[in-house]
Amino acid sequence: METGVGSYGLCGVKLVEATLVSRLLLEQPKRLPDLRLFKRSISVVQIEDRRIAHGIKGQCDLWGTWRGGRHVELEAKQKRGRLSPEQETWRDWCLAWGVPWLQLKPIKGETEEQTIDRWIIEIRLTR
Repeated sequence: METGVGSYGLCGVKLVEATLVSRLLLEQPKRLPDLRLFKRSISVVQIEDRRIAHGIKGQCDLWGTWRGGRHVELEAKQKRGRLSPEQETWRDWCLAWGVPWLQLKPIKGETEEQTIDRWIIEIRLTR
């Protein structure tokens, strides 16, 4: 589904990317019941003269924990999306520490359903 390509939703996230992530979060509990996925928020809040950072710039869009404690990091991108330097640094840190890290990207010609099916298979392999 290409509807929304080039359009931005909340926080500048591409609508197609946000739609796929939302669909993944809806499908995951049924199809990967031993995994809990969470959406990560990264922000800076200004309160009077103080700036409070929440999260680390470059961290993945989603993170999860498999039953038993194994952690996984998932970065969602558009078909032509690229990692920022901060995201590359986060990826490299995860891999150096043995934390499974995946970039989830739709492939040209895939339907949303095919993309989610493939992502579920790829995520399952991180267990």
